[in-house]
Amino acid sequence: MAKNLSFKDRLIHISNLILEKIYQNKIIAIAAMELSVLIPTKKFLAIFLVMLFPVIVASYPSINNLNKIPITEFVRYFEKDIGNIILSYWVGLPGQIIAIMIASEFIAGELDKETLKLLFTKPMRKIDIILGKLIAFIILMLTVMIPVLLIRTSAFILIFNKGYDELIAILSSSFWWGLGIIMLGLIFISSLGILISSLMKKPLYAALAAIIFLVGIQLFIGLIPFISDPTRYTFTYQMGVILEEVYYLSDSNLYRGDPLLSLTFFVTATIIDLIIAEIALIRKEVP
Repeated sequence: MAKNLSFKDRLIHISNLILEKIYQNKIIAIAAMELSVLIPTKKFLAIFLVMLFPVIVASYPSINNLNKIPITEFVRYFEKDIGNIILSYWVGLPGQIIAIMIASEFIAGELDKETLKLLFTKPMRKIDIILGKLIAFIILMLTVMIPVLLIRTSAFILIFNKGYDELIAILSSSFWWGLGIIMLGLIFISSLGILISSLMKKPLYAALAAIIFLVGIQLFIGLIPFISDPTRYTFTYQMGVILEEVYYLSDSNLYRGDPLLSLTFFVTATIIDLIIAEIALIRKEVP
């Protein structure tokens, strides 16, 4: 680097070198490519509005002795309120459908447009393609969910006329735990969408197949005669087991189970989905 460069020019030069190194990483390059296509579109705005919907229409809990309530008790009210939205909406059926629709586009969409063959000609592993798509999904959903949760948090503070201390108490713990649970559930669902999209050439068919499989497997569990409480084996219930470990949801134990076992299942199933998706890409013949 020339010695006569100004500080600003040196900073720009260093930034360009860092960006160049990042884009040389095949996984990051694929993720960046996906995001550059998705984020500027109306589809991204639609996803944001769908995820924002419960924040706009959901009611707020009634709180007795609001002026005298301690911060810890106020945070518990917040966790119960957000916990209900998380389980019923963000990792419930609406969130699941959103995750599947996005993930189904990643591979099946490329096959449908015959653009995946271009990636196959590049010197990269099939798992790089899979992980690049998954990272794009994670960044996309973080870009959506962080503002959505911030809006709900701010509205909760303002409606109950609370201030800085309550806001910091929520943002220091409850906010991030809630975000983490949402992302865990959506990543698991997206891995299923990526797997099924790697087996089909039409994104719509892949999305429908993933939704039918996800709903069907949970209905099938309910038909097994020796399972006394089939709801305990549904996706939302197991997410509730994990959420209740880190959130206050009720005075009683609503979701019975081992949160570590549930977490292990979701992580393991996600990894297996991605491995099978890689195998499907390796075996796939692109015309």
